[in-house]
Amino acid sequence: MSLKTTIAALVAATALAAPATASAAGVGGITVKPEQRTGTAFAPAAFLDVVPKRGVPTLAGRLLIRNLERRELTVELDAVDALTASNLGYAYTVSGARARGRTGWIRLSAHRLVLAPGQKARVAVTALPATHARPGDYLAGISVEAVGQRHRPDGEARMAISRSERYVVGVQVRIPGPRSARLELSRGAVKGMPAGVTFLVTARNSGNVMLKDVHGDISVHRLGRRIATASVGPGTFVTGTSAKLQLLAATERPRAGTKYRLTARLHYKGATARYDDTVVFGERQERAQESYGRPSQSRDDGGIPLLLELALALAAIAVIAAIVLGLRRQQRTRVRLARLDALEQQLAGVSSDV
Repeated sequence: MSLKTTIAALVAATALAAPATASAAGVGGITVKPEQRTGTAFAPAAFLDVVPKRGVPTLAGRLLIRNLERRELTVELDAVDALTASNLGYAYTVSGARARGRTGWIRLSAHRLVLAPGQKARVAVTALPATHARPGDYLAGISVEAVGQRHRPDGEARMAISRSERYVVGVQVRIPGPRSARLELSRGAVKGMPAGVTFLVTARNSGNVMLKDVHGDISVHRLGRRIATASVGPGTFVTGTSAKLQLLAATERPRAGTKYRLTARLHYKGATARYDDTVVFGERQERAQESYGRPSQSRDDGGIPLLLELALALAAIAVIAAIVLGLRRQQRTRVRLARLDALEQQLAGVSSDV
């Protein structure tokens, strides 16, 4: 009996940009238009923004959802966590994932819709913060996805790759109170990865505000020489989330015990978070790197660097070529001498006959 596996590639269409642009073409057979509540009316918005009272439900707005297909569609809605990507900028978890406490503040008037062709529906979005909610600006998302986009393998196929598209509408919940911007860099590491040796620094927004235009750099040195550097951002850092800044050093071939100096800087709201420490490429990292078919080739403890190895190899090739050329010359010389000996013998024979 063969094992049939389905791999679903999820592509998120995020509606935290201009909603008119997102809804023009439609995603997954539907369009989603966020509408912000302003007093007693509703107005189109890029995302929903609400300032609720603790323990009191507050209507943030609503989502206008329309079926673009010529068939009936089932649409599922779910509140999802907001994340910070490794290159900065916000992202969202998949539907059905366990949500953190602040995402649990979001309430929807419906989690599942069945829409006829061309039919529209409105889903109200309410924020209900806990009575002990701390002051700050927090981001969550609402995932809106048409059911049935993923496909199962047919017949004897072992694997099917399909794509499931969704909207994610951002909801910013602002709890009144003092604000504090704070960004921390900690826990540097080096790992063996399929693309090559990769350095990581953990960054965390430990304040209570969304940090915008965060930017900086990450660098790594070995034996006092910089071997790799990269710019980070600019981008947004979501409140209360962490991200791992990554730096690939594809040309590195370290062995276990190689030490690196890892530094990073992130600038935000007139302040700078810094990291500067030593990380060690250990035996576990070496085994992982070699498992990806990228064997270690250089040593930090006095081994021969890759460029020097290459130079020595070229020199050895040159020596071997010279030896081969010399042997060929000697062989040609022996042939000439043998021919001269034969000629002398022939001349000697002629002289004796005369």
